[in-house]
Amino acid sequence: MPARSKMYNNFLTDADRIAVRKVTNGRTVVEFSVQYDALIDSRWRKVTRYDNKHGTPHQHIFGPGKAQYRQVMISADNNAALTEAIMVLKKSRDRS
Repeated sequence: MPARSKMYNNFLTDADRIAVRKVTNGRTVVEFSVQYDALIDSRWRKVTRYDNKHGTPHQHIFGPGKAQYRQVMISADNNAALTEAIMVLKKSRDRS
């Protein structure tokens, strides 16, 4: 079965969005990226991103300037990590 790619934006508010990109083979997630962006000073800026670009699902946390932190996710399964990333970002936005 050929791999399928899908990308979409989920706007939480006019100033918050989640950009999702995933590549699947059947029901299995092969690659994914879930990025939370905020509109700051009239520009979309990345705040955090979950992905599996280097083999293991992990989170990037972006700070002011070029500061960046990386944290490995508990979920090693790509399907579970993708779902977890979307849920965490939506829930954290609901609490703000």
